[in-house]
Amino acid sequence: MDETLTTYERNQALYAHLSGLLAVTGLPFAHVVGPLVFYLMAKNGTSKFALDNAREALNFQITAGIVMFVAIAAYVVAFLRLMLHMPLAHTENPPPEFFTGLGTAFVFLAIALAYALFDFVCVILASVAVSKGISYRYPLSIRFVK
Repeated sequence: MDETLTTYERNQALYAHLSGLLAVTGLPFAHVVGPLVFYLMAKNGTSKFALDNAREALNFQITAGIVMFVAIAAYVVAFLRLMLHMPLAHTENPPPEFFTGLGTAFVFLAIALAYALFDFVCVILASVAVSKGISYRYPLSIRFVK
């Protein structure tokens, strides 16, 4: 724990991480815009601690956005492909391709849901760490902003 940090610096870093939870509001890209706002505010020389944590939160939320977009797009494509190839006549035994397509669609849906849960847990862990004055580095995050 860094005793030299002010409450303002810790709170700014905390809000940068917590703003990643704006995705639950349903607003598109809110989980990226929130950390971006705090990153731009911290870039004006507030503190190195706040800047580093805002950058980390921004990078993680950009990564999360990409992963979620790809997983949901793949789910939609797999589900539409499944619906287009369903037999029109009701038969007792659907073709094996139906179950393969259904499984593929649900795998992508499971990936999206698992990553959303991973995102939520990481944001909470980061928030707890920075509130104690400890910088947090997200796992599985691509460093877009240096």
